[in-house]
Amino acid sequence: MMGSLLSKDQILAADRKKFVDVPVKEWGGTVRLQELSASDRDLWESEQITMLADGSGAKFNPKHARARLIVRSLVDEQGRRLFSDDEVASVGSLSASTAQKLFNHARKLNAITNDDMKELEGNSDAAPSAGGSSTSASASV
Repeated sequence: MMGSLLSKDQILAADRKKFVDVPVKEWGGTVRLQELSASDRDLWESEQITMLADGSGAKFNPKHARARLIVRSLVDEQGRRLFSDDEVASVGSLSASTAQKLFNHARKLNAITNDDMKELEGNSDAAPSAGGSSTSASASV
């Protein structure tokens, strides 16, 4: 056994999101990407699925998938988000190659695996599950 069990206060005080600083030569500087909270990850995943108009199921919605993750991950030195959810389209208008680079870093930081992406895409033919979140997200960064 590793030691005594942690209390709620100890858990909440100890939780520190990881971050990575990514040089972006195209922009002439460096940006910081921070790990999402569990709730932000769930929200990002839920946005990838759109219910069909007739209610018969759902489909994968790739629109702004990269930009949504980048918007939720880009932070300043104090860990405050640089962009709001309302600015997803603006971030989506950035260079595709730069956005892909940041998306790849954000995926790695948040343990979003290829299997997770396939699972989201695979849910496009079925209604969203009650669980809503992938269990494969425990992969290490």
